[in-house]
Amino acid sequence: MCRGSSKRYRLPFQRCSTDLVQVPMTYEPCYWVITSREELQAAYKNSWNLDAIDFEHQFLISVHRGYCRGGGYRVRVKEIIQKDEEILVSLYFSDPDPLDFVILVMTSPCDVVRVSKNKLVHRGRLLFRFIDEKGRELGKRVAVI
Repeated sequence: MCRGSSKRYRLPFQRCSTDLVQVPMTYEPCYWVITSREELQAAYKNSWNLDAIDFEHQFLISVHRGYCRGGGYRVRVKEIIQKDEEILVSLYFSDPDPLDFVILVMTSPCDVVRVSKNKLVHRGRLLFRFIDEKGRELGKRVAVI
């Protein structure tokens, strides 16, 4: 592929279970690209099984919606597209219906996905842009992979 071309590549990913992980309660939305054991430990306070992620061949994308006023709120990584040195992470959000019965406790919905480094078209310094369903940019991060 020639540098500067506008071809886009869909990157496959695997959703990680966060059931047994101490998820940080973030007041504001957070968008992380985690490329090392040290970054994972710092983000999740040693609650993740570090042997489950092979950072030599994989990296994580972690999305936190921030505090929500009850249950039923979600955030999900919908699609990951690479275009040259830019990676677009498309996110899907859902809220409970006003008539739904939900738990009345503050929640902090999150989604964590694992991406293979071998599937990247370009490596090095990459710009990750997190966008919603309407294409609005929610955040960006730079990571060296």
